[in-house]
Amino acid sequence: MSKVQKREYEFKMAKAELEAAKQEIYEKMKAEQIQKQQEIDLMENLREELYKEELEAKARKREQDELEKLIRQKEMMKLAEIEDHKAKERRREEERQLEEKFKQDMMRKFAEEGKLEQLNLQKRRMKELEHKREAGCGLMAGRDALESATRALQTREGERAARAAAGPAGRVLEERSRPGREGKAAPRAPALHRRLHAQRHRSRSG
Repeated sequence: MSKVQKREYEFKMAKAELEAAKQEIYEKMKAEQIQKQQEIDLMENLREELYKEELEAKARKREQDELEKLIRQKEMMKLAEIEDHKAKERRREEERQLEEKFKQDMMRKFAEEGKLEQLNLQKRRMKELEHKREAGCGLMAGRDALESATRALQTREGERAARAAAGPAGRVLEERSRPGREGKAAPRAPALHRRLHAQRHRSRSG
C-alpha cells in the first residue's frame, strides 16, 4: 500500500470515527431530549392529575357543604317546628288557665251574688214577717180597742136605757152627762174602725 492510499485510508477511518462519534452524540442528545420530554410530559400529567384531583376535591367539598347546609336547614326547620309547637302548647295552656280562672271568678261571683241574693231574700222575708207581726199586733190592738169601745158603748146604752126607765129625773141626768161623756166618746168609734181597716189592708198587701 502506498503512502497516498494509506493516508486516504486513515482519513476515511478518522472520518468514520468522527461520524460515529457525532452519531453517538446525536443519539445521546436525542435520548436525553426524549427523556427530558418524557419528564416534562410526566410533570404535566402529574399537574393535570393534581388539578383534576383538586377540582374533584372542591366539587366534593361543595357537595359536602351543600349537604351539611341542607341538614342544618332541616334541623333548624325541625327545631322551629318544635319551638312553634311548644309556643302553641304554652298559649293553649295560658288560655286554659285564663279560662279556668275566669270560670273560678265567675263561680265565686255567682256564689257571692247568690249569697247576696239569698241574704236580701232573707232580709225581705224577715221584714215581711216583722211587718206581718206588727200588722198582727196592730190588728189585735184594734180588735181590743174595738171591743173596749163596743163594751163602753153597750154600757152607756145600758145606762141610758136605765135613766130613761127612771123617768124625767133620769133624762135630766142623761142630758147632763151627754156633753162630757158621749160627746167625747162618740167620735172614737169611727177612728178605731179606720185604724182597723188600714191595718187589715197593710196585712193583706204584706
